[in-house]
Amino acid sequence: MRRAPCAAAALAVLLALGAGEAPAFEVNGRRWEPMPVLYFVNPAGCPVLPSGETILELAARAMQAWSDAPCAAVSFRLEGETGATWARDGQNTIFCVDRDWQFSPGAAGASLWLPGEPQEVDLALNAADLEWRLGGGDAFESTVVDPVAVLVHELGHWLGLSHTPDPYASMYYASLPLGLGATLAGDDLAGICTLYPNGAEMCRTDDDCPPDHACAELQGVRVCDELHDPPGSFCSRDHLDCDGMCWVSFFECRQVCLFTRVDYSAGYCAPLCPEGACPVGFHCEHVAQPEVDVCFLDEAEDGEDGEDGGDGEDGEDGEDGEDDGAGVEDPAEPGGCGCGTGAPGGGTCLAVGLLLARRRQGAGRRWSS
Repeated sequence: MRRAPCAAAALAVLLALGAGEAPAFEVNGRRWEPMPVLYFVNPAGCPVLPSGETILELAARAMQAWSDAPCAAVSFRLEGETGATWARDGQNTIFCVDRDWQFSPGAAGASLWLPGEPQEVDLALNAADLEWRLGGGDAFESTVVDPVAVLVHELGHWLGLSHTPDPYASMYYASLPLGLGATLAGDDLAGICTLYPNGAEMCRTDDDCPPDHACAELQGVRVCDELHDPPGSFCSRDHLDCDGMCWVSFFECRQVCLFTRVDYSAGYCAPLCPEGACPVGFHCEHVAQPEVDVCFLDEAEDGEDGEDGGDGEDGEDGEDGEDDGAGVEDPAEPGGCGCGTGAPGGGTCLAVGLLLARRRQGAGRRWSS
């Protein structure tokens, strides 16, 4: 008997964003001149990962992500270790809080701008409430963050970037699972190359870009932008790469991962259909909870994956962690995946997975203006 698949679309709304606006980087008014940006690290209270990497090495990796942008003149220099935390002391300090996190609950990091001149900023990292894991957690591990992704995001605020609605950017306004955000997306590259241009062009054609990337012009800057999965492609709780993915709302996005198994181990990329139109091979259905119209595959039988457009193994497009935990329902618990009414196809199994359990707190809201 055919049943409609479980739908995962996430949806704790973080920002009131207008539908139809093109994703684009934004700036926060900060700028560093001259380079490099000098910084200190306070390792007290910072976790040491099972791989042996310390906060100094993690910070260096995050800084390398920005300084490797081929069209930007960005650099950092470690000045040494310190015992300082948050203070107007003439130095930019990265430090960890391993108990009594005092900033927004569940936030993974906070860039703390100090008043006065010269410009000074400290960075607090939440080691009290969140588990640090390279590659982050899957879509339902709301208390696991990739520390490199968190650092990349916060350093973007240091350099002058605010939040963006681009769903795969390091500067996206909400935290992402699976380490998404640890590497720069095209939107991040366009932003940093606009703020700190070095006169070089990243690409002229697709041939200048790595595999699975295309040369795109974003706000007047040509960058290599990653390609993401089209409708019908495989997705799961640990492989989420749908083009235009809806992470935290149904605005400024195009697709959700429509799960076909109650343990979220398989599903397919499904476009939204607010006007009722779907690609060939899909039909539009209204989902009552949450209220959204989604394109279902015409022939997706119960337990099938849909048209598999990927192997589901490489789900490492970033992440980055932040703000408060919205939580997700365990599919094994009551309410996690139950039979409901109001959708076509009889007993519809609808899993409302809040794929983003933490909002970004960082510079765009409280700590950088």
